[in-house]
Amino acid sequence: MNNDVDNEYDSQESKDPADKDAELSSDIRIREMRYTDSEEVIEIIGLAMNKEEARWAKETIDFHYFCEQNNQDDGRNYLLATLNNQPIGITGLHRYIWGPEDITWLGWFAVRPEYQRMGIGKKMMEETCEIARSRGFRKIFIETYSNDDFEKGREFYEKFGFVQTGSIDGYLKPDTDMVVYSRDLNGF
Repeated sequence: MNNDVDNEYDSQESKDPADKDAELSSDIRIREMRYTDSEEVIEIIGLAMNKEEARWAKETIDFHYFCEQNNQDDGRNYLLATLNNQPIGITGLHRYIWGPEDITWLGWFAVRPEYQRMGIGKKMMEETCEIARSRGFRKIFIETYSNDDFEKGREFYEKFGFVQTGSIDGYLKPDTDMVVYSRDLNGF
């Protein structure tokens, strides 16, 4: 057995778990999503959220690529987080093409459950907001929901300084409200 490999493995094992998370996070690559990534992205959304969201994601993503194939701008830009070239997260931006040009919404945002709480979502959010800022957006909004499937997401957004700025009662179901968060991108 190669001692260099053993030593590298041993030294990594002895590190603080927070250091491992930082190392893992630094290995994450964010790239443009391609249509061929769709099935894996829909699976990630279903696992991280629920099957209903996966169904909506499929419809939204299919529509996005239909528009793209027909040279139409639907205002969406999807980004894929990969580790060793394997999709592990989805993020993106969505600008309502009929709305203010300096406002964007967070597109689908999900990390495979087995990769959550490792700093990956943090890196994805930081890069997504940096991309938004570099494209001239001044504010970002997030649409999420009040049920338990989205509790971790709401807590995550609040850690990033997003504040609840609105809600629509009974949006998904009589007992599930849409919850809207926002954040100014200056100083993110």
